[in-house]
Amino acid sequence: MAVGNFTWDWIYSVYPAFDRLAPGVIPAIRHAYASATLALRLPLHGGFEPMAAVTRDIPFIARRSTRDAGDTRRALGLTGDRPAVLPSFGAYGADLPLALLRRSDSFALVEPAPDPPPGWFYQDLVAAADVVVSKPGYGIVSECVANDTALLYTSRGRFIEYDVFVAEMPHVLRCRYISQQDLLAGRWAHAVEALLAQPAPAERPRVDGARVAAETIINLVIG
Repeated sequence: MAVGNFTWDWIYSVYPAFDRLAPGVIPAIRHAYASATLALRLPLHGGFEPMAAVTRDIPFIARRSTRDAGDTRRALGLTGDRPAVLPSFGAYGADLPLALLRRSDSFALVEPAPDPPPGWFYQDLVAAADVVVSKPGYGIVSECVANDTALLYTSRGRFIEYDVFVAEMPHVLRCRYISQQDLLAGRWAHAVEALLAQPAPAERPRVDGARVAAETIINLVIG
């Protein structure tokens, strides 16, 4: 059984040095995938050729906030007079000019607490934000989709999945690109304003993939 939005043979295949440094690994991965009984493929996907005959598409698996976004905003001290913007880079956000961004008159910066209170989760911040700023990956994109939050994204280097995200994200959420230069210089205001002026996609995608996957796996096990 496989569940995901990409396969590792597809990821590694674009690096010429990989096959030289680890010969036989990609064929071994493909051989393992080919033994799968079923592959549940998430949106924003790539690869899956070794499991093409047993692949089934399912909706997004995503973390949805169970808190009222207004309550979360008030708890964070957000007044609602400016858009709330959440940088989401993990340890890679260390180079962001946070002091400059905090002084912005155009938006309010949302910063995760290093030790959040019990019962608070990251998806609560995503739901409370008007815009998330991040490098596109399945986790943060799916959370933005599930919580109806716009995404301001920047490049993430050489990673084949990035091109898939850039092509498909406009169909599932409001999104806009910001260059690394503008990102690191704190020039976010124009991009945030332009992003929030964009219309949402015509249809919101389903985000009940966890239920669909669980039911599918249970049915497979019990026959």
